[in-house]
Amino acid sequence: MDNLHDQESSPFSHDEDEIDINTDYRDFGFNTNDHGRINGKFLGLKPVQLFIILVMLLSVVFLLGMMLLLVTGKLVPSFL
Repeated sequence: MDNLHDQESSPFSHDEDEIDINTDYRDFGFNTNDHGRINGKFLGLKPVQLFIILVMLLSVVFLLGMMLLLVTGKLVPSFL
């Protein structure tokens, strides 16, 4: 236990000058300037597909809002 600092197997025992720092990063095809656009398409979707997804999202938000208004009593249907 006295010679733990003399062991060469520890990766922390090397000086910082001996560590090879590779500054050449691989290009994985990510472009940070396009903000999620691939070939001019948002998320790689066709415009029709994107429109359908946005209409579905709008309907879900509308339904959740209506349910919240019904549960809290802010909106009372006329047939009740």
